[in-house]
Amino acid sequence: MAGISSVEYGAPGYEQAIADALRRDGAVAVAGVLDAAECEDRMSQLVESLRTLNPGLAGHRWRPEQVPAGPRDGLFQSLVGQLPAVWAVRTHPRVRAAFTAAYSGLRGRPIHDFVASADGINLRPPGAQGGDRSRGPRRSVRIGGGDEGQTRGKTLNC
Repeated sequence: MAGISSVEYGAPGYEQAIADALRRDGAVAVAGVLDAAECEDRMSQLVESLRTLNPGLAGHRWRPEQVPAGPRDGLFQSLVGQLPAVWAVRTHPRVRAAFTAAYSGLRGRPIHDFVASADGINLRPPGAQGGDRSRGPRRSVRIGGGDEGQTRGKTLNC
C-alpha cells in the first residue's frame, strides 16, 4: 500500500509499530490479522449475503443498480452494516487485538472498550474495476485514526 506503513500482525513489537505508524502517518495497514482461509470465508459470506439481498447478482459482473447504494464502486453503506459476516470481522479477536494495540499505544494506557461503527463495508464485487485478485490474496485490516475507542477506517482486503 503506497504511502501507508504496513505492520505484520503478531510480529515482535507489532503493537508498538502500529502506534508509531499511526502517530507518524495517521494510518497503518496491519497485515495477517486474518489468515487466507478466514479472509476468503468472510468474503464469500459477504458475497452470498449480497446475493441473498438481490438474487440477480449471479455471475461475474455486477451492475451498479443491482447492489446496495454507496458513494463509490465497492463501498456499500446501505443494508450491509449489520450482515453477520461484517460483524464476524468487527468482533474477531485478532481484529480487536489490533485495535487494542493501536489505541492503547496512542493513549499510553490500556484501552479495551470500543464502539464499532456499522456504517458500511468495502467489497470489490466480481467484475468491478480493481476487483481482480489474480495477483494472489491480500489480507489486512486498515486502521485509521479516530477518537478514543472508535474503530474507524477498518478495511478487510483479500
